[in-house]
Amino acid sequence: MKFNLKRLIGVYGQPILIYPGTRTEDGTSNGMGEFIPDSTKDKQPIKAKEPVIPTSGNNVFADNLALMAGGTVQNYSATWYSTHDVELGTVVSTFRSDGSEKKYEVVKMDDYGPLADITIYYLQESDQHAANI
Repeated sequence: MKFNLKRLIGVYGQPILIYPGTRTEDGTSNGMGEFIPDSTKDKQPIKAKEPVIPTSGNNVFADNLALMAGGTVQNYSATWYSTHDVELGTVVSTFRSDGSEKKYEVVKMDDYGPLADITIYYLQESDQHAANI
């Protein structure tokens, strides 16, 4: 038996943009060998309507931490419930009340395909590199 979460995603979704490619692999290197990811400015986004739910804020609580391999902890800013299949490093954009974009990067994912045909993505927003996304 599968859970039908696709319908709920459609009901509670918000307009988002999914930029193709990945910031962890698409890019170039500078003269010192440092990786410089490509900007999303030249990429044509995919329009979708899926829920992106922010965590409780800038404080470090259990709902905005993801356990990684080796016992490390990854902080994330939002959770995205999606029917799309994207890679780590993909940029997802939501819209603020003034119409401007708020961009996030996929840092972790949990595939619930066999159970519910969705994937839960954990998104991280960083003001330090937001201008380059």
